[in-house]
Amino acid sequence: MKTTQFIKGNIFIIPNSACTKNDFLLDSYKGKAQELLLANGIQNDDEKLVQIWFFTSGNDESNWVDHTIDGYDELKYWKPAIGCLPVSLFMGKDDGDVVTVNLPIEKYDYNKKITMNTTIKVQLKLDQLNSRYSRFGSFAKVLKRVTA
Repeated sequence: MKTTQFIKGNIFIIPNSACTKNDFLLDSYKGKAQELLLANGIQNDDEKLVQIWFFTSGNDESNWVDHTIDGYDELKYWKPAIGCLPVSLFMGKDDGDVVTVNLPIEKYDYNKKITMNTTIKVQLKLDQLNSRYSRFGSFAKVLKRVTA
């Protein structure tokens, strides 16, 4: 997949406890978590994952995981394969910082009845303080809370 623009988005942490890939009950989610970790060069099976809300800047209702990635014609109907990201990507980061992530995405083809998969490079701005969960504090504070 090629796009003419660098994919950009914003994220905030959904304040649920962090987990490892082995905490997922379904093997399909374990596999998606493993794919995410490997795409980002992480080979630690004990790596914590935090639940993330991916959205388009200025529209935190866009929710890429549930509604697909918006704002990019070439990504129509594509969405993140899993709504989590590894904690190690955020070490030393806080609101306003940008992280670059290799993000596995998927799209279901209703005609062929198959799920297509690929990975894209995405720049994600940490935006906890402007989110629906701002009452929990900054990105770094929420990250510390969910990984404790």
